Amino acid sequence: MSKAMELELARVKAELANANTMLKAQESTGHFRIAMGKTGGIIVYGLGRFPTTLYKKGWQFIFANQSKIEAFIKENEAELDRLGNLAKLAKAQAKLAKG
Repeated sequence: MSKAMELELARVKAELANANTMLKAQESTGHFRIAMGKTGGIIVYGLGRFPTTLYKKGWQFIFANQSKIEAFIKENEAELDRLGNLAKLAKAQAKLAKG
């Protein structure tokens, strides 16, 4: 990898770390919001890049299976975090290749 690419990759990594820090700060300052959609769905903002919408039964299903979801996250935590970070890095690398 050329020196210019290494510098650009380091810059993108720093930018990504800064964006993650800002996102965590945004989440901790109450960016979380709930609304009702036009068709009666419950929309949750602040979980990620896009809002999450489910109807009442979908949310009830999530709540009823909360312990299973938490156990799955705990069992796969390292892999889930790694995949999320790799996806962000891959997007940044693809942007570099296009630019």
